[in-house]
Amino acid sequence: MVVVVRSFSQVMTPNIFHTDLWKISGHYKHYRDDMFLFNTNDKEEYALKPMNCPGHCLMFRQGLRSWRDLPIRMADFGVLHRNELKGALGGLTRVRRFQQDDAHIFCRQSQVSWLHRCCLIRALHCFDEEENFYWNYRLNSFEDNSLVGTRAEKHDLFSLAVAPTGRH
Repeated sequence: MVVVVRSFSQVMTPNIFHTDLWKISGHYKHYRDDMFLFNTNDKEEYALKPMNCPGHCLMFRQGLRSWRDLPIRMADFGVLHRNELKGALGGLTRVRRFQQDDAHIFCRQSQVSWLHRCCLIRALHCFDEEENFYWNYRLNSFEDNSLVGTRAEKHDLFSLAVAPTGRH
């Protein structure tokens, strides 16, 4: 059964992946020290899932897709495991297992600003209902890559999305 809310399909990904997936995605290089890693009887290295991104990319990669299918939205409410320092996620406690509402949108470059704007407007709607709740946002990326353009192009897309919200 697929649950669809606000055009997002709710998906579930496995809790354990081979570390090759994390190496391909770049997460291994950045988060290896915060991951729960283990070896199986066949000496293969696996990790408990610290984030959903690579699993969603695997799901997106399944089957043939056309540009007409885009955007494709996936939401995941799965369990994540991180071996982070005390206080990194939960104040004075050390959080090891938590649930994260997470989503990814696969789209054409021409849809980025519009979809980003939709997400920001939704967030504004939710958070602005809370009194005395201050929040801000920023564009973040590990590094430049040809899939999403240069830093300048990302900044331009982000600026187009943020301008109508009045929060730039």
